[in-house]
Amino acid sequence: MSLLLIYAREKPYATIAKPAAEKYGSALAELARNIDNTIKKLRIEASVRKNFKRQLKFTLGNNTVTLSDMHSIKLNNNELEQLPFQTTDLTIRQATSHFILIESQDMHIAYDGNAVYITLESFYRERIRGLCGSFDYNQDNDLRLPNGKLTCDTHIFSRAYLINESMSSSSSEVDVPEKFDREKAEQLCHQIRDNVCKSGAYVHGLLLSCIEDQRFIRITINSRASCYWHSIFAHACALIGYDLPRRYTKWRDECQSVFGQCGAGTIYEECPYSCLNTCSDRDDEHELNSVCRQQCLAGCVCTKNNYYDTNQNRRDPLKCSKESECSCFDEQTKSYHKPGSIIKHGQCSTCICLRGQFHCNSNKCNKSKIICPNNLIFTETSLASCPKTCSNHLIWKNCHKYRSGCDCPANMIRDENTNRCVFSKHCSCKLNDKIFPYGSKITQDCNECTCVSGQWSCTEVDCSRTCSILRNTHYTTFSGQYLRINSGSCEYTAARLKHDAKKFTLILSNNVTSEHDHSLQSRLTIDGTHISLVSDKPILVNDTALTILTASPLRYSSFTIYKAGLFVIIKGTHFIVRWDFGNRIYLTIGNKWKRRLDGVCSAHGHPSKGFIIKKEKYTNVWKVNNKCKVEMNKANDDEEKWRWAHNICVNILNDSSSTKNPFSSCLNKFSQERRKTLYDQCMEETCGCVIDGYDCPNLCSWFASLSELCCKEAHSIEHWRNDEFCPLACEENEEYKSCGTLCQKTCNDLDTTSMAKCYNDTYNEGCYCKEGYVLNDNGDCVKPAECSEKTTKRPRSSVPSSKGSKTTEKPSSTKKPSVVT
Repeated sequence: MSLLLIYAREKPYATIAKPAAEKYGSALAELARNIDNTIKKLRIEASVRKNFKRQLKFTLGNNTVTLSDMHSIKLNNNELEQLPFQTTDLTIRQATSHFILIESQDMHIAYDGNAVYITLESFYRERIRGLCGSFDYNQDNDLRLPNGKLTCDTHIFSRAYLINESMSSSSSEVDVPEKFDREKAEQLCHQIRDNVCKSGAYVHGLLLSCIEDQRFIRITINSRASCYWHSIFAHACALIGYDLPRRYTKWRDECQSVFGQCGAGTIYEECPYSCLNTCSDRDDEHELNSVCRQQCLAGCVCTKNNYYDTNQNRRDPLKCSKESECSCFDEQTKSYHKPGSIIKHGQCSTCICLRGQFHCNSNKCNKSKIICPNNLIFTETSLASCPKTCSNHLIWKNCHKYRSGCDCPANMIRDENTNRCVFSKHCSCKLNDKIFPYGSKITQDCNECTCVSGQWSCTEVDCSRTCSILRNTHYTTFSGQYLRINSGSCEYTAARLKHDAKKFTLILSNNVTSEHDHSLQSRLTIDGTHISLVSDKPILVNDTALTILTASPLRYSSFTIYKAGLFVIIKGTHFIVRWDFGNRIYLTIGNKWKRRLDGVCSAHGHPSKGFIIKKEKYTNVWKVNNKCKVEMNKANDDEEKWRWAHNICVNILNDSSSTKNPFSSCLNKFSQERRKTLYDQCMEETCGCVIDGYDCPNLCSWFASLSELCCKEAHSIEHWRNDEFCPLACEENEEYKSCGTLCQKTCNDLDTTSMAKCYNDTYNEGCYCKEGYVLNDNGDCVKPAECSEKTTKRPRSSVPSSKGSKTTEKPSSTKKPSVVT
């Protein structure tokens, strides 16, 4: 059988690997392994032997769990006598009669002796690869080889993850049909599906896998293979919300010889309300959060008020009994004792077995052997089964059930992020998989947030909103969501004022000169005035060229135009448009225009539904001419260029805070999902350059946009440009600022008490006058005393009257950062 599934918590989807294990016999295959060396070693391996006998190996850090079947479980080659078993890293327990569950932080693995269900949290996104695919929500990447390359050949993909292929079996070990009748295989798989799923259940991928599986394994009605495929279809249908009435579970009766019967005190459920409550692991208080319920782990579970006593042969039908009938397991002697039994621990402790646990009259001997981590302390009787922690202390309710274990001192609670005891107000906070200690401050938009009592407490300033666009391809909307448009040369409405497009409209397109050379073009309408922004051409206002542009604003009826840093600024009452004379354009709107604009920049559903917008319907509706056709992007097959681009962009994914990477401190604030998106953008833009073209407009525009993104996160990246990488030189009396202001002091502002209003949360890159200098009409930085009397007193002109802005291309720094090595 070849069904291997991965489910991601926020967005479930299945990756179905081809039947590699069957085709290559008993070879050990890697289902998943970590590709990020900054986290604990993770490896999940499986092999398939004759008669469906499997072996599953799970390695996390220094611990390896091996399951030869449902009845043989080893930890580091030591047979486990009792479940549940717990270490600092993982817990192993019998979830139902059919499933063993291995749980660790940010993952759990359910295994029924045949199928493996691996559930990963977002922590592992972009960090996992194997036969189960790549965990990045992009199925196009599923056939990625261990070396990172993509392949379209499933056989090459399958063989690449075999660990000991030399052990491939002979024909005597795997019963391979002499002839494959696809039509018969399809009929059989559809019959199995119809036996367990209501009509309409979308399990197309399973059908294909079931059909292909019969190339290697004979499936006949009521055979072991047939029962396993019934089980797999039933699990999939239950998981996607199809309830299973009695008539869809009759096949279970016919497969009892394979799966076994339910014993006394148990009931079979396809999607149980909770996992097995064992005598030593009673889970009553956590039923609503049960993994068995979330993942529909079928099997026999205990009826109400009954518990699974692990003191029974695992090969016998699973039985549950009353709490008073539970036996106890002695960890010291590795033996079971009947309820009521009295035993001695050491020289000073007498214990009695009651309700599945030993109760001792003295704990002095036990205490001396127990070492609790950090500042936790051992308690014999007061550790709550539902302890108060930093994550639940605001809503915690006492369940009034207690046991022995490591607990916090009085008036303190456990911080799960640090596994230390703290006072509740000192709880740490978590954001984007990063832990922040009590009192930490971060910036969200223009608000400051402080970590207090495990929660973020933020100021409530109503911030402006910015939509950023790179080459009419990469959009970050007003709501902070990302989308990519394969726009070609078609025009798209980035933003327009609802019900009054003549008052404000921004239309963007690309000037396509070659497959990879797309430069941004913009058309802006403000109160009937038309503005054209095209690279290497003068700005046009109602077809009149602005040949001169400085920091002194040119005033029109509804807006002003001036230059600040690398940008031309077009500023209205409720908006600011910034264009870098190249491939970047930013639209910032004030509070009064929120929810009054539509277009690609406007919100597409609530941001909580996902950072990345993938549905084309959100963009196609804003195409100006629906007849404009866009060719699909061609895959870049230039291996040398891909390696060059990857060497530039790879540090975006790395978690290291290397001083060689100027962006590391900023990138560490972003989630892995966002960093992967940034990496993909970087690769796309850099692959549009010639190799070693470190001053390429596409590459430099993208890194400049990253620098601006860091400004919004309160990280000024001042030294990412240098002599070789995107050089930029400043003139005399100027200095470079990555997070400059929109409002520069000029000779015309000397006698004014305040400058024009700027958006406080808007940043601007470029060259600015040093402290003590101001801009004159020629765009030079001079001492205020050098401003002429004529300049300081002349009225502000509404028409251009000064020289054009200077363009500087010479480099100013000397060190090359590692992002380009």
